[in-house]
Amino acid sequence: NYLLYPTISWLCDEGQYLDPTGKGPMPFVLLYIPVIFHVVIIQVLNKIYQVVAINLTNWENHRSPTKHENALYVKRFFFEAFDCYIALFYLAFIENDIVLLRRELVSLYTVDSIRRLATETIIPHLTRKVTRAISKEEENTNCNERIGKDYDKDHYEQFDDYLEMIIQIGYVTLFAGAFPLAAPLSIICNVLEL
Repeated sequence: NYLLYPTISWLCDEGQYLDPTGKGPMPFVLLYIPVIFHVVIIQVLNKIYQVVAINLTNWENHRSPTKHENALYVKRFFFEAFDCYIALFYLAFIENDIVLLRRELVSLYTVDSIRRLATETIIPHLTRKVTRAISKEEENTNCNERIGKDYDKDHYEQFDDYLEMIIQIGYVTLFAGAFPLAAPLSIICNVLEL
């Protein structure tokens, strides 16, 4: 059997962490594993789609940089929107299962919000604090050296933040009937990200 991994299959035995009957020591963990995998897959596919969109746009040979950027933005939006919403549209319109849609939407949106807060707010904040605590080097360097260090950092792409907000608005508006708490949760997350 090609899907059986004996080294980790013991986790699914009765009374273990991934016990399918829910009798393990932490049954709530079992609920979030598929959702976490879904969020990770969405993020990986979005990175792949970003590369695909860049290559497709480069092959189009636009006349101006503005048209090139606009074409790239349209492709990235449609790729990422499709990736984020397709499973939810399937549950809503093909399966017609509002309970499963609500469960998937609540889990997916909550885990994605936690991921966004962790990667965009908590981890950078902790990294800055640890870096400042370990090295007091910035206090001793002059302004030109700090500007040089800031210039060497990765390029900040503002479109990614806008795209994230548009996808978030899509979750809130397209699926408001299934998850009405998405709007307040979005406001809280956006305030915390500031």
